[in-house]
Amino acid sequence: MRPVLVTLIGSLLLFVAALLLIGDLRADVIPYVTLATVATLLLYGGYRLLDRSGSPVATRTILLVALLLRMLALPLTPTLSDDVWRYLWDGRLLLEGFSPYDAPPANERFAAWHDHLFEVQGYPETNTIYPPLAQIWFAAAVAPVTPHDPVSTLISYYIWKVLLLLAELVGILLLLRTCRLLGRSTLPTILYAWHPLAVVEIAGQGHTDGLWVLALAIAFYGFARGSAGKGTWGLGFGVATRLFPVLLLPLWYRFLDRTERVAGLVTALPFLLLMLLFLDPDVLHRYSTVAARFTDYYEFNGGIYYGIKHILDTLHLKPSNELAGSIATGLLLTG
Repeated sequence: MRPVLVTLIGSLLLFVAALLLIGDLRADVIPYVTLATVATLLLYGGYRLLDRSGSPVATRTILLVALLLRMLALPLTPTLSDDVWRYLWDGRLLLEGFSPYDAPPANERFAAWHDHLFEVQGYPETNTIYPPLAQIWFAAAVAPVTPHDPVSTLISYYIWKVLLLLAELVGILLLLRTCRLLGRSTLPTILYAWHPLAVVEIAGQGHTDGLWVLALAIAFYGFARGSAGKGTWGLGFGVATRLFPVLLLPLWYRFLDRTERVAGLVTALPFLLLMLLFLDPDVLHRYSTVAARFTDYYEFNGGIYYGIKHILDTLHLKPSNELAGSIATGLLLTG
């Protein structure tokens, strides 16, 4: 099965290299989607062949290939999304002594910073959606080189992606160790570690999902070890960074006894304290308004929203955006 492994790794590396040649993935979306689809099918096909043969893939190989894919994708610019520029904007505000939750970027109080970074970041009239711990990560990326001009902005962008890359690799390492603790094969980890979309979206486009990956990996590793709170602090880290892991907490606590629940609450307390920022009614209102727009309308976060909206528009059902948002959110919560 060694030829299968070599062919799979080579194909995935060629996929990322081809993206570098394409450059603007949004402008050339058909070649990008075609390449991503083929690479994903190759990954699943290669995995099935390796799994059937019983051929193990060394942990070192899994980590090394994951690193190579991400390093190769690192030069990609954020052509699929401009979210990363907003991360840097929020981080700069925090370093300047402002709360990113006070007002949207276009507000007059930030007029002195309406420079290159302001021009490239998206949704200048929209308040930030990112939780407090994520803001600290953003500030850490901006601190070495505060972005004011195109060059410093680009440097901060790559610093941010390196931080993400390191966080995600730690998450992958913890996933491998979790498999070992549970006595399971580490081979299935390549389905994430080498997945083309994970590589493109995190190492390539710089999305915060890499921090969520780390949070979930910490949680699962802690649970597998049976440590205090069984990894609940990892979910606390995730909630304060990406918010979505809050959906897992009710299910998670079903598997903990009373002592573990208390221990989990104590270990997650530092992250919960960060969320006290939302006790300010004005901050909570601004944040929840934007959060509702994300979840109810999905204009920012496509998903199946646009497909449902297209069907509703075809059937002339109005208001299609509100109906599509409600259906998409309902399906998500039901799932």
